[in-house]
Amino acid sequence: MQFPAGRTILLILVFAMVGSFGQVISIPNQTMPDQVVWTFDPSHLATYTRASGSQPPLTELHHQLTGRNVVVELMPSRALDARLLSLILANTRGRQVPDVVEIEIGSVGKYFRAAPDNVGLLPLDGFIAHDPAARDLLPSRVASWTHAGRVYGIPRDVHPVTLTYREDLFREAGIDLSACQDWISFRNACRKYQLFWSQRGIDRRAMQLSRWSASDLMILIQQQHITLFDHTGRPSLSSPALARTIAFYATLVAGDDAISSPVSSNVSARDLAEGHTAALFTPDWRIEYLRWDPDLLGKLRMMPLPRFSPDDARTASWGGTMVAIPRNCRDPEAAWQLLKNLQLTPAAVKARQYHSSIIPAITSAWEDPAWDDADPLYGGQAIGRLYIELSRELPEQRISPYMAAVSQTIAAVLSDAQAHLEKHGEAQLEDFCARRLGEEERRLARLLDFAEERP
Repeated sequence: MQFPAGRTILLILVFAMVGSFGQVISIPNQTMPDQVVWTFDPSHLATYTRASGSQPPLTELHHQLTGRNVVVELMPSRALDARLLSLILANTRGRQVPDVVEIEIGSVGKYFRAAPDNVGLLPLDGFIAHDPAARDLLPSRVASWTHAGRVYGIPRDVHPVTLTYREDLFREAGIDLSACQDWISFRNACRKYQLFWSQRGIDRRAMQLSRWSASDLMILIQQQHITLFDHTGRPSLSSPALARTIAFYATLVAGDDAISSPVSSNVSARDLAEGHTAALFTPDWRIEYLRWDPDLLGKLRMMPLPRFSPDDARTASWGGTMVAIPRNCRDPEAAWQLLKNLQLTPAAVKARQYHSSIIPAITSAWEDPAWDDADPLYGGQAIGRLYIELSRELPEQRISPYMAAVSQTIAAVLSDAQAHLEKHGEAQLEDFCARRLGEEERRLARLLDFAEERP
């Protein structure tokens, strides 16, 4: 599916300025609002407040159905978290508290630190169980917003991850990358690709991968269903599969046979177009950024992720948004009606498809034939249908209050693994990673014990 990027690009630029000054943008109605929505993403704001072709904005449709005026406030994610958590801690009630709020996946753990009865968000299990509009939510995505057996948010998206590559450059090197269904053969094909171009005096790296953060590495971890927390929710890093995955990933980004090097931009479109890199992970939200560069038209192809074993998923999830209702909102029933009209109705699905190509977490929406549209950017490939197919395989991603600490710890072990690889080669690399993970697990346990002992 394709949509004009102009409106979203404008909003992103506005949002960047907002982030710089720490301000909040409101999209007001003519009268005092009856309900308030907080969002951190400009494309989400467009989905709610702008017309979708001939369809009026969702906020207007909600007003027609309920008589309630809605204002949508846009603010940076950190500012949103700070405001909402302060309202929760102060047990604030009334108009200051939003009726519906979006929370980015990296922030959700902050809200789950409290005991279940003290979480500042309203459990939605009752609404979900009794409202037909919620019956088609993807269970693996709902799991991400579940804590202590209670569902605290509706998934706005799925964000399945695929692999996008420059088919023309790999073909010129005599490589059919789509035939590489496992990570070992994929790594070997990428090394062959780099050798082909280096023999012709051209320095080209095969794939964009991060050396310094765990963002790309977490995709490989997630697709193998590797559990990072024990049954009590504490960090558990002693899995042999985790050590093996970090060791393998280190060979992709470090050493003489690395297939990746740092690139000059976050969105990667220009690096991909100029051939500095030839492949990258593509969650559905990243596709719109690639459309910005006309030199990529027709040169890209998309494939599922390679696997380590047949039991692995061919995808993972990167990013995500939980749509929640604060526990202290003025009218929970009215807030649920607003949430439903913005997220779960056919009109809400249509607005999302109009303003972005993000896969919704409502499985009945996947039957829309528009997902079968040929995409010129990908040489006519129906990438929407591939995303839908892979969404059915999405691994569960449980969110923990300690997720940020674990991610930083894995990044630190990865950094040490690269140093070990560059000094000693691949010999004993997996054992080194296992030993470092054990040390870090014990360190985290001591920190948690100390925190829990404090009054």
